Amino acid sequence: MTDLPLRLGIIGLGAMGSEMLAVAAAHPDVTVVLAADPGETAIERARIAHPGIALSNDPAEVLAHNAIDAVYVAAPPVTHAAYATTAMKSGKAVFCEKPLAVDLQEGEEMAAVAEATGAVNALNYTFSDRSAAVEVVRAVRAGEAGDVLGVDIEFLFPEWPRAFQKDARWVAGREQGGFLREVGSHYVFLTDRVLGPLILYTPTSLMETMARTPL
Repeated sequence: MTDLPLRLGIIGLGAMGSEMLAVAAAHPDVTVVLAADPGETAIERARIAHPGIALSNDPAEVLAHNAIDAVYVAAPPVTHAAYATTAMKSGKAVFCEKPLAVDLQEGEEMAAVAEATGAVNALNYTFSDRSAAVEVVRAVRAGEAGDVLGVDIEFLFPEWPRAFQKDARWVAGREQGGFLREVGSHYVFLTDRVLGPLILYTPTSLMETMARTPL
């Protein structure tokens, strides 16, 4: 890593990648060295919005670039493990969109590479700094929410994928995204942050626990 400005590379210019590109391009402590997406539509959209930033259709160029300190990965989840591990092995920090990986084995590999290389890495949960989430954290920690005994999470959207996600076809299926992985992970993360480690109860295990607990 070098001194500021941070030299950033971006892989993936969909909804999240485009948002990060806009924020990073306007940040005084960040220089976007190169942004990449294999889709020509995404590249053209970024070219119009940010004419001064170098763009590529090949994400490998970001990973191989010697003048990049950190890589932001906003490509489909099936690509996260390969992009992140390659970046870390080349000495770059990694900021990756969730889900971290599409299966446990890939996630464990990413964690192992991070530990072995000592690379700075983080997983992006954008919901954590939204005003509603910040207020929930504040209210619980201030005791205003009372004694929290459990958490029920229900998800209802009028359409799925949502309008801004319709170009990302992987979101609709279970292999890479799906409703629970894409949306539910935000609330699991937030609940864990507010209340500590979670215990998942099935209906059977919940009844067994209640039966053993004196009134």
